[in-house]
Amino acid sequence: MLQIRYLSQLAKTGKKRGSVALIADTCGVSHGPVSRFFKECIGAGYLNEGYEFTEKGTRALKTYQRILKEVGAYLERIGIPAPEIPEKRRQLIENVDYSLLMTMTRNSRQVNESRNQTNADEGSLYYLDHVMTKSAFL
Repeated sequence: MLQIRYLSQLAKTGKKRGSVALIADTCGVSHGPVSRFFKECIGAGYLNEGYEFTEKGTRALKTYQRILKEVGAYLERIGIPAPEIPEKRRQLIENVDYSLLMTMTRNSRQVNESRNQTNADEGSLYYLDHVMTKSAFL
């Protein structure tokens, strides 16, 4: 999760003199971990030697940012209190495979959209209330 923050900060600040130190300071870590991580990203083809995102890196960052957003929305949908969402999201991101997270959030979103469509089609959750009266069946 912290490494996604490094990349997000790099995307915001861009490569300029002292950007690694600035990113480290913003994320509350020392220069070393950020520098090592960016070197790993260069080796993996996510960044070039000038710390600019490659096409592959841009795609990966957008995917991770979307996952973060969707996991937060998922936690909100299932009723996690707002103050707990950042920590729960961090736990999920760090401990659950990304493809499983994507499947969970996609399925939850589809169920939610389906419910919303059903409610819209039927007028409300209580769409039979206008047809039935309690006294008619007593």
